[in-house]
Amino acid sequence: MSGPACLATIEEIIDGAGVAPRIEALLPAGVRHRQLKARTLLLGMQLTLADDRPAHLTRVHQALTGLPEPDQVRPGVIEDWETGSHQLTYRQTEYTFGLVADALAKDEPGGAPPALLQAACDALLEASIPARHKQAPRSLAADWTDAETWSRPPRHGTTSCADPAAAWGHRNSNLPGPKGEMFFGYYLVRHEAPVRREALGIEGGARPPRQAVAAAWQELSAVRSGRRRGGREAALTKPGRFGTARRAGSGERDQTVYERNQC
Repeated sequence: MSGPACLATIEEIIDGAGVAPRIEALLPAGVRHRQLKARTLLLGMQLTLADDRPAHLTRVHQALTGLPEPDQVRPGVIEDWETGSHQLTYRQTEYTFGLVADALAKDEPGGAPPALLQAACDALLEASIPARHKQAPRSLAADWTDAETWSRPPRHGTTSCADPAAAWGHRNSNLPGPKGEMFFGYYLVRHEAPVRREALGIEGGARPPRQAVAAAWQELSAVRSGRRRGGREAALTKPGRFGTARRAGSGERDQTVYERNQC
C-alpha cells in the first residue's frame, strides 16, 4: 500500500485515534519552536511500516521527506523560516522521538509496556479496524513467533542495552541443522478475530478473500526473566515449531499447546 491513498488512510487512523494531541500535551514546552509534531512523527512511523521498511528512525525521516512537496508542507515537514524554506532534518526527528519515548516510558522497565504507550497503541489499533468489522466475534485464534530486537545484546556481564525491554529467548527448529538457538528480542503474539461469512457476503463453501479477514491486533510480549519456575518466564509454545511468521514448522500436534521454560 503506497501513494496518496495510503497517506490519507494513515492520517485518518491517527486523527481517529486521537492520540497525537494527548502525546503532544505530555511533551515539554521549549523556548524554541519545535518543527516536528507528535502527529507528524506518528505519520512517518506508519508510512515506514506500510512501505515494509525496517523500523529505523532514519527510515522515518526518509518517509517524511520523500513525500510530495504539498504533503510535506501540510504536516510541517517543510516550514518557512526567516532564512527561507526549511526541510525537517534527521536531528529534529531524533529529538522529537526522544521526547515522545521519554514521555511514554516507565520509570523502571518490567517486561510489560508502559500504560500510556499501551493506551496509545490500543487507540491506534482500534481506529484502524474498518467499521464493518467492529462487531466481529470476540473469539480469537492465537499464534506466536520470535522477533529479534534492533538493539545489540548487552555486553557480557552487563544488562544495559538500547532496548531495556528485550531479553534472551530460545527458539526451536525442525529444519536441517541445529535444532535450537538463542535470540535477543521478544515473542510476537498474533491474535486473529474470525469473521462470520454472513458479514462478508460469502455464501456456501466459498473461501473468503484474504483481505476480507480482519486481524484483531498484534502485541509484542517481551521475554523477560521473572520469578516463576526457577527465575525464567514460561511462554506458550508449539512442539517442533521454529516460528509461525514465514517460517516452516510442524504446527500443533493433536491441537494441543504446552508450556516450556524460556531462557
